[in-house]
Amino acid sequence: MALLWRSRSRQRCVKWPEFVDERLEILVRLAIAEGEPANGAQMLGALVAACPTDPGEIAERLQQYRRLHEEEFRTQVDPVGLPELRRTGPPRKSRD
Repeated sequence: MALLWRSRSRQRCVKWPEFVDERLEILVRLAIAEGEPANGAQMLGALVAACPTDPGEIAERLQQYRRLHEEEFRTQVDPVGLPELRRTGPPRKSRD
């Protein structure tokens, strides 16, 4: 039986707020801090695979996301002391 994370893959371009992208990196760094090798694609796959499939619960989570304030979200997790991620490819540019 094939493992889900090793099955055929698809690439999806995602446009989302920078703070959400920062949180994805923090989640990857948290996994690495626990000794779990991880990257952004694996973290997103794990989150989607673990997500509930009840339509009401999904709608509730989407509504919660839409009500979050930037600063409140950003200050929920402190990345100080977490392992740094190795960057491959060109440096990221921030939109101002």
